[in-house]
Amino acid sequence: MDGGAAAGAAGGPEVAGHGQASAQAQAQAQGQGQGQGQGRGEGQEKGHAATQGRPLVLDEQLLGQLEQNANVCAENMAHLLGSLRSALHAISAMSTQYMDTYKDSVESVGENVTMSVLAMHQFIQKAKELNQSLKGIEHLEKEITTIKSTLDQLEAAMRAMNRAPR
Repeated sequence: MDGGAAAGAAGGPEVAGHGQASAQAQAQAQGQGQGQGQGRGEGQEKGHAATQGRPLVLDEQLLGQLEQNANVCAENMAHLLGSLRSALHAISAMSTQYMDTYKDSVESVGENVTMSVLAMHQFIQKAKELNQSLKGIEHLEKEITTIKSTLDQLEAAMRAMNRAPR
């Protein structure tokens, strides 16, 4: 008898090798697989009955590997959370920059609209002033038309005099 079997026979906690734990896990899986065709109670009873008479088997090597895997998983999780934090920080910074750019563009558009409205108001005011100053032109147009017709008559009279025999 080896040390593990002797300890098991004496009633103390038994430490099994990695191969024994795998064999026991396979046996339990087969027992549960056979119980699937039957009612739920029978499959569970077989698995439970298999561990009732024997003490709990602990594999120190398996526990060490489990602890090592848990530590690696914790490191990976810490790295993942750090990467996530960095990515979220970068996205937040980019969002802040986009909002600043949007704010600047809205302010710029607002200023340009205000300047355009002022320029249009000034243009309308100058058009009104020009319209007021051109109201006297209607009278000048009549005078220019009268002067032009008088000049045409004078020119016609001069031509008539130049054609007349002397």
